[in-house]
Amino acid sequence: MAYMSQERKQSFAPAIKALCKKYGFKHSLAVDHHSTIQLNIWKGKYDLLGMYNEKLKADRNNHDVEFHPATYFEVQPYCRKWFNKELTEFFDEAFKILNNGNHDRSDIMTDYFDVGWYIDINIGRWNKPYQLTE
Repeated sequence: MAYMSQERKQSFAPAIKALCKKYGFKHSLAVDHHSTIQLNIWKGKYDLLGMYNEKLKADRNNHDVEFHPATYFEVQPYCRKWFNKELTEFFDEAFKILNNGNHDRSDIMTDYFDVGWYIDINIGRWNKPYQLTE
């Protein structure tokens, strides 16, 4: 059963703080429902929303779906490659740090899910959009 404690979150904090400082992000770490660690990125010098919205707009235009720009989003492991090389390296390193000590013994064929904890990396939130600093 997935479980994330405040103590484990605190053990990730120094490495995440150093990583975010290196890339110029203002961030926070949180535990959600005792099962998920959340890295929330609030401000930065990279236009993350612009890059994300460009990708979404291109996808929507290919399918004739109306486009509404996002003001926040969650970075999924498969979509972190949508960004430039430097940001892809940031997301890879963040996932690596937050997965340290985690396990995944899930078997989707039998509908059995066993992970140590879940990871969310959020760019802004629904009530507080990401801010571009430069």
